[in-house]
Amino acid sequence: MSVFTRTVEVVTQGSAGVASGSSRLNVGPARLLAVRLDYGATAPATTDVTVRTDRREAGDDWRNLLIRSNSNADGVFYPRVNAHKTDATTIPAGDNPYEPQVVHGYIEVLVNQCNAIDPALKATLYFEG
Repeated sequence: MSVFTRTVEVVTQGSAGVASGSSRLNVGPARLLAVRLDYGATAPATTDVTVRTDRREAGDDWRNLLIRSNSNADGVFYPRVNAHKTDATTIPAGDNPYEPQVVHGYIEVLVNQCNAIDPALKATLYFEG
């Protein structure tokens, strides 16, 4: 397995403090290892970012992968899910049960409560697959 990256830029439109925008990318089956968020220089501290799967065309619901609220601080984040035992119960927190999420299909990056900026956010997603 190799590590690869995909980058999207989100342009926001609207009034100051309430501008929004989104961008999508398509990914084959892979494990999401990390997300780097680089905010635009004038993004306000009220900016909300959501990274989520978009599998509506397959009949599935949205699934949030990362939510960052009220921030304009660049950073790298490692979204994880709680793993399960063979009997479908979650592994106790003390046993370090958190694993990278497996994704497939469209991933959408949404920005809300921002200013109108081009780009308001550059998101780089790191995958293994």
